[in-house]
Amino acid sequence: MGEKILELAKNSIDPAYLKELYFVLERGKRARPVLMQKICGKLGVKEDPLEEAQTAVELIHSASLIHDDFVDDDRERRGKKSFFAAFGKNKGVLFGDYCFAASLKILIHHQYPKKIIDSAVNAVFEMVESQLDLENHKVKDLDSYLKYATGKTARLFELCAIIPMEYYKVESKVAKEFAKLYGLVFQLVDDLSEQKPEEANIKNFLSLAEAKQFVQKKIQELESFNFIPLSELPFILPIESFLKGNAVASH
Repeated sequence: MGEKILELAKNSIDPAYLKELYFVLERGKRARPVLMQKICGKLGVKEDPLEEAQTAVELIHSASLIHDDFVDDDRERRGKKSFFAAFGKNKGVLFGDYCFAASLKILIHHQYPKKIIDSAVNAVFEMVESQLDLENHKVKDLDSYLKYATGKTARLFELCAIIPMEYYKVESKVAKEFAKLYGLVFQLVDDLSEQKPEEANIKNFLSLAEAKQFVQKKIQELESFNFIPLSELPFILPIESFLKGNAVASH
């Protein structure tokens, strides 16, 4: 999947920027494309016509990471240099914008239905709006944090269900709700791995023990859908630890 996304993304990027493209796309768990692939399987539809849409979603995600690291002044991501640390702050801002534009270019060029393009734009809008809410100090308690995390992270996961549903004109409330909750759980599990208290995090509003219990409950809700086995989906920390009730104690 990773090589296919790289190949498709190259078609929308000026060859002069292939080094930057490889830098942002060679890393990562491909959680969103994997989710879309799994949802297609559950809906009984073909994944192949949506490979370009998966690439667009991954580019949106990559753009958000580039900008997040710049805003947070994070010089490392998963043990390696962040984009702006490797290429400079100016290119960090501009290439993040470039990835957002490339994602829309892909969706338009491959003539995906207007509703899919609208949904992608709305997802990006909500991602940015959530970050602005954080900057404007609107994230003050657990409820406002969960709203923030939903907009920042879960909406793009939800888009991975909306795209095949819109493309094939299939209705599935379960797919959409599962994708959205998976996105939230993905963010919450990531929160438990973070050790920077200055960043927005569920641990800002709950004790570590309470946060682990909260995440465990959300995981159980996700399992109750009986939709896609969690063992088939990527997470930041090993999900088996949470499924067994033994969340990683060192974080």
